[in-house]
Amino acid sequence: MSEFRAPEPNLAVIAFCQFLIPLYCRYIDHFTCKFTDDKNSLAALKNKRTIILLNHADRQDPSVVVFLAKHLKEQVHCMVAREVFDWYHGVLGWFFQKFGCYSINRGSGDIKSIETTKQILKLGQHKLIVFPEAEITGDDHTVHSISTALVHILLEIQDDIMPSDSSAPAIHPDSAQALWVLPVGISYRLETALEPSVDNALRTIENQIGLRHDGAEINTRIQRATTTVLKNLAQHYNCLLSETATAAEQTIYLANHICQRIGKFIDSEISHKSPEQILYSLRNAVDEKLGATIFEANYQKTLNKRTAQFHDEFIADLNRVENLLIFHRVLLQPLSKIQHCRIVDFLETETTGRITSKGTQVASVFFGEPIAIANYLDHYRENKHAAISDLKASIHDQLQLALDGSQTANLSLQRRSQTCP
Repeated sequence: MSEFRAPEPNLAVIAFCQFLIPLYCRYIDHFTCKFTDDKNSLAALKNKRTIILLNHADRQDPSVVVFLAKHLKEQVHCMVAREVFDWYHGVLGWFFQKFGCYSINRGSGDIKSIETTKQILKLGQHKLIVFPEAEITGDDHTVHSISTALVHILLEIQDDIMPSDSSAPAIHPDSAQALWVLPVGISYRLETALEPSVDNALRTIENQIGLRHDGAEINTRIQRATTTVLKNLAQHYNCLLSETATAAEQTIYLANHICQRIGKFIDSEISHKSPEQILYSLRNAVDEKLGATIFEANYQKTLNKRTAQFHDEFIADLNRVENLLIFHRVLLQPLSKIQHCRIVDFLETETTGRITSKGTQVASVFFGEPIAIANYLDHYRENKHAAISDLKASIHDQLQLALDGSQTANLSLQRRSQTCP
């Protein structure tokens, strides 16, 4: 299992990130955030023990976290997938830690991450930001499944903070001991026309995969590029794709094929699991079985060099699987301008290795109705399973309402921009 990365907040780095990243997003990436707090939730939760839960629709969500931290005018912590800390040779991970982020090894009982979560929320000095859907959904309209384990942890924390003595008065939601959940909805829109927003990126993709630019409509060009990229990936992995299958069906089939190859090589069982569970278990298994022998005795250096090579190749393949699963979820959504941008994002990643700016994009961030965990505490002490289920449903519903509010605010912003001279 990859080593845990603890939060190491540095005020200078935090100030640097909060100053530079919004400027970069606004003037280089042409991306910005608009905040809506109709319920005055932020004022109500000022200096209170709070976990902020956001839906996870887009690759720009980490930038939204920086915008959000700046908007809150508070230091925050954030839970981030462990593998992200290794990107760009660990440089990104260093910045994450200095910003106050810590790692979560998905698909395993990450004890250190759980304990860090509990410690942050028990101390209550800083708000914690978490994406409970765990994966980028590519969905601006619907909240997907949220983590049951996270809900359980929240109830455990509230239970630990409050005395269990039956003679003690019931906790009041406004008490300093109360733990709050703030659901926040994020939805995205492309303000500019689609073709000029993606044309440069699409031309580069077409050049990379040998497609001629023949003046076809932008939708047709994106579809052709998608077909060609998936075909090339299938050839690379000796995977036979059905020509009658949809792009979404081909994508999930290819992702499963790559996982089966890796699972067979390292003798890891992957049946009876969701695609995401397979990804997590294989990533952990590759680290455990191929990463453990890298630093053994000198006489094994040659063997270990080859083992390390397999490890790195499989991790790269699993990163591709993660991109394929995100792409699959994007393809399942109704087509829109922002969805076309996400499709081109994937095509860029697979052909050029980098994602470029696409038009002017806006994230609408809507603060929902706060939820007091204390209101579920008595129920939790009587029936843990039922209380976890009830709180999970409440969080899901309130997060969906926040996402709906984000969509409404986005439409309002769009109409306003269209009427401005």
